Amino acid sequence: MDSSEKIADVINGGDIEVTYRPETEGEDAEYSWPFVITDKNGTACIKASNSQIEASYAIIYADVTLKKGQAVGVDYLVSSEKGSDVLHVIVNDEAIYQISGVSDKEEWKSCYPVVAEEDGTYEIAFCYIKDDDVNEGEDTVYLKNLRIVSPEDIDTATYLPKEAATS
Repeated sequence: MDSSEKIADVINGGDIEVTYRPETEGEDAEYSWPFVITDKNGTACIKASNSQIEASYAIIYADVTLKKGQAVGVDYLVSSEKGSDVLHVIVNDEAIYQISGVSDKEEWKSCYPVVAEEDGTYEIAFCYIKDDDVNEGEDTVYLKNLRIVSPEDIDTATYLPKEAATS
């Protein structure tokens, strides 16, 4: 994987404090493919490097520092077998999004995985899992423009888990 600084130069949008890192924990860490810097139709971005590698996964972690009330947005372009090859977006070990299929007309879409409930650092994992069945499209996912937004600027359906009570 490229350094956190190089990835930040490519995909960070605006004033955002984030550290990128690969999978290093657990017994399967050695099988994790990285996200790599690339160009998609003239746009600098990163992509999962396990394209057409059956039964594999690529993962990148983004440790994002947020203030209470700030939200994170990221743009993605997906070109994979719908429902089988999936980009999982996970925040602090909680699954937030599952994205797959082929993006219409190769148009970038946005997702907003977290709105900070308090000041702190939030771990966002982008994990692209490739099955061992069909190769469709480019068989990968692209990410760009990781940014901080106001919750009022969220313009797509968004799932943000909340707890009404705690123990």
